[in-house]
Amino acid sequence: MKILVMGAGAIGGCVGGFMAQAGHEVALVGRKPAMDAIAQDGLRITGIWGDHHVTGLETYTHAAELPGAAPDLVLITVKSYDTARAIDAVKHLVGGHTLVCAYQNGLGNAETIARAVGWERTLGARAIFGVRPAAPGAVEVTVIAQPTAIGAYHDATPAARVQEIAQAMNDAHLPTVYTG
Repeated sequence: MKILVMGAGAIGGCVGGFMAQAGHEVALVGRKPAMDAIAQDGLRITGIWGDHHVTGLETYTHAAELPGAAPDLVLITVKSYDTARAIDAVKHLVGGHTLVCAYQNGLGNAETIARAVGWERTLGARAIFGVRPAAPGAVEVTVIAQPTAIGAYHDATPAARVQEIAQAMNDAHLPTVYTG
């Protein structure tokens, strides 16, 4: 799967790192110090899910730098107040098969995403695990309450595809379940 993580801070870096480690093609868009560190030395993930060093991630500081090919999945992992700006920056990359997931805390994120790309392309994630930045290019997983639940909002979204995404995340050692 080709995955774009928009807002690759602590949680976005963690999810992107585990997905890349599992063999998916992952591009991260984040702040310059973290992206520079990851480009140079790879991403380090530590904490309750073990110690990992992930290399081969594509890193960008602005969505405008991204190549034009549509990803299979976009994970919006910014703070809620940046959701509109984040989806606006990447909506030109959303193709006919792309799904966009509000992998965030807070209310109203899915609605903001759906206004830009449509409800049939919008997924929601309830992520109840904690990740903190340890240093540029390094994050620490600190706690988990329950597996992340991922689901669609619209009947036109292929349920089997959303189930595959949830399974791929779970297989990448990110505890995840599908919710219909």
